[in-house]
Amino acid sequence: MEAILTGEGVEPGDIIVGLGSAGIHSNGLTLAREVLLSRAGYRIDQHVPELKRTVGEELLEPTLIYVRAILAMLKERLPIKALFHITGEGFLNLARVKSPVGFRIEALPEPPPIFPLIQRAGEISDAEMYRVFNMGVGFCVIVTPNAADRITQFAEASGFAAQWLGHCVEDPERRVWLEPKDLVGSKLDIRIGHESYAGTRRPRVLGYRARP
Repeated sequence: MEAILTGEGVEPGDIIVGLGSAGIHSNGLTLAREVLLSRAGYRIDQHVPELKRTVGEELLEPTLIYVRAILAMLKERLPIKALFHITGEGFLNLARVKSPVGFRIEALPEPPPIFPLIQRAGEISDAEMYRVFNMGVGFCVIVTPNAADRITQFAEASGFAAQWLGHCVEDPERRVWLEPKDLVGSKLDIRIGHESYAGTRRPRVLGYRARP
């Protein structure tokens, strides 16, 4: 329980399990407000049928806290390799592991209704949506393949939707592939979609680009 998980032991073949989010959580609210209130002209007190509540109620949905579920997994001594909040930067947070691995996301959950609403209203690309928002996955656990089902069981017992998202692969660049969206991203990649920006050899801006 006292061990610090830095992702140093993550290796190709390890499984990425995602725990569901309740919506926007605490990242992306600036873009959400800009799109919904300024561009689309929604009112805070306006009821939106697809949300089944008002815009304001949706934006104030509390962030899910995963601590109890994760502590239960650790107490059970499940072979967890790394833990990640999927906040700002989305799945690119996975690249914080110490191990030289990449991440192939092969399955994605259906995003909560707020995300398609924002994307349509703002005409925002998949690349930008998955860079800014959690898109329905609030937390990720990397675990050995033989324990991935146990992780989903513990998560669901704690009230969280959970599913296998993909697996780790050998990749010194620590790239993240979102295969259902044909996107690939890297912390050293400033290309978003087909755009590119010159002048910096090791850029810090995060983004996704179309998968080759």
